[in-house]
Amino acid sequence: MKSIDRKDFIIVGVVEKQHGNKGELRLSFEQKIQLKEWVFIEINNKPVPFFIQSISKNTDQPIVKLMGIDSPDDAARFINKSILFTASKTKRKTRKVDLSIVDYLLIDEVYGELGKVIEVEELPQQLLIHTNFKGKELLIPAVDEFILEVNDKKKIIYLNLPEGILDL
Repeated sequence: MKSIDRKDFIIVGVVEKQHGNKGELRLSFEQKIQLKEWVFIEINNKPVPFFIQSISKNTDQPIVKLMGIDSPDDAARFINKSILFTASKTKRKTRKVDLSIVDYLLIDEVYGELGKVIEVEELPQQLLIHTNFKGKELLIPAVDEFILEVNDKKKIIYLNLPEGILDL
């Protein structure tokens, strides 16, 4: 039996709040997600699977009833917990870069190897990737326009940065 490892998962959303009095939870996703029978919620840095008993029709912020979560007190423990999907089942091109890319190598089409991701900073308007390039700190906005591909197996992010960004 294969064990569940956190590095095989990515964050796709969050448990927003409890709903109703039967332990239902309102979920919020960063992208369009198709929920089926199971959902993984991050608890103590580990992906924990929960069987979905029912799902509302609202696809932007669905309300789910999970097996074993039967009261508002049970549901309250899950507020602000991350929702995870296996990386292999999520298309990397359609998902945003997340905190799991620390230590990935950054390679630009023009400039070549830039360095490894030191940190991903979460700002209200976007994520910033921190790296060291030629002895100085470089901040790269984690936007779809700059990110060509993320290779999880090789831990490489391929970029197409605009001219002059390395001079900032």
